[in-house]
Amino acid sequence: MPSFPLMIDLRNKQVIIVGGGPIAERKIQPLLTSGALLTVVSPEVTPAIEALAREEKLTWREKNASPGDVEKAFFLIAAADKEINEKISRAAPENCLINNVSDGEKGNTAFPAIVRRGRLTIAVSTGGASPKAARRIKQELEETYDEPYGQYMDFLHEVRLLLKRSDLADADRHRWLDEVTSPVYLAPEKQRAVLDRLEKLLS
Repeated sequence: MPSFPLMIDLRNKQVIIVGGGPIAERKIQPLLTSGALLTVVSPEVTPAIEALAREEKLTWREKNASPGDVEKAFFLIAAADKEINEKISRAAPENCLINNVSDGEKGNTAFPAIVRRGRLTIAVSTGGASPKAARRIKQELEETYDEPYGQYMDFLHEVRLLLKRSDLADADRHRWLDEVTSPVYLAPEKQRAVLDRLEKLLS
């Protein structure tokens, strides 16, 4: 189905995962840093999910799923068998986000392959054509946008905040913003030099 990529704020939102197997575990991993209120409903779960429940990173309802389990869901992930997924998807509230792993047409969202580097998030989707290709592209992006990009994003954010506080003309602000997107500023010493210059301008 045609899809549109969208970033969603899940902080303090009810995310219900029905199913506790390896697929559910994979779906949970990228949600752990989202600030969502995660609840897994399944009589059995993988050791990794059980460990997350012990660490209070999610709630595990050790039972078979029923329609009542999803009545307050903001986002439902149906990751059990096909029959349960269909039944639970039908019970979801109106306007609920649904990811049905056994039949994408019964849901309205899809999970992309995700690369995270601090504030930087890159999502890859092949529209269901080839999850393996999406994973390969993700690996290539991870090599291109390696760990230093996380700190680099923090640097760009700090530059932007400093420029907002400055009395510089718009054209000068844009010149600064263009300059710091150069790859040379991946180097921490270059970043420090820019921040020192900007702080002097503001003092």
